[in-house]
Amino acid sequence: MTYETTLQRPLATEQPAFARWDADDALDVLHQAGLDLDHVEQARWPTNAPQPRTQRQAFTFRSPGIVDPHLLLVFDTEEGLEAWRLWLARYWKARPYISVQGNVLLLVSREASLVEAERFHAALARLGDTAPEGAPPPVEVTER
Repeated sequence: MTYETTLQRPLATEQPAFARWDADDALDVLHQAGLDLDHVEQARWPTNAPQPRTQRQAFTFRSPGIVDPHLLLVFDTEEGLEAWRLWLARYWKARPYISVQGNVLLLVSREASLVEAERFHAALARLGDTAPEGAPPPVEVTER
């Protein structure tokens, strides 16, 4: 008795992993949108600072005319992102300046106008339109 075994690849219907993007991906999409980013550097906080430490990457950057930096955070887990969301929820004036795309959180400086903040949010929303570096090419599925 013989058996015929055929290996089949699973269809590409799964959602991408949560930790899909990194800081370079987010900064690239902001730059590609024509936003001028200066002084990009790793965020540093004193050891006794109250904010969560659940992010994988944290960067600050400035835009022209704005002294208080913007904050870009990248997370490995949804729980880590949620910890920051809950912490930021205490600052109700910050709400219009926060956007989340996948595992990336962007806090635009409150020195920016709401119109400027919206430009950053719209640019970050395009992150989902690009594939992260090193990602496999998209799989086309056709019906038979």
